[in-house]
Amino acid sequence: MRELADLAGVLAHQQGAQGVIGAAFRLRVGETGGPYPTDYATYFLRSVKKTVADSARFTAQLDSLRAAAQRQARQEEVQLVFASLRQAANVQDLRKELEKAQRAAENAQAAQSPRGQ
Repeated sequence: MRELADLAGVLAHQQGAQGVIGAAFRLRVGETGGPYPTDYATYFLRSVKKTVADSARFTAQLDSLRAAAQRQARQEEVQLVFASLRQAANVQDLRKELEKAQRAAENAQAAQSPRGQ
């Protein structure tokens, strides 16, 4: 049996997840609820205990939680931009041609310089 925190992690990217999490909070201890369909699974819930949240602790951590959420959102935006750039890029690997041209230039320079110097 999973804890709500574990369930929230599993549901993070599933359509319909908000309904499952909301139902978990609405259930009274001992109640069973469901079915709650998401795009990956259907969930049935049973509330076994409730723990009152420590609002003072949450308030103390609010700034760091908000900052972490903002960092994650920025990182996801950057990843989307890079993925889009990679998809749209028309990259050609010309390293072999460049190396060939460099060798030809070095050989031409060696041929023009007097030997023995």
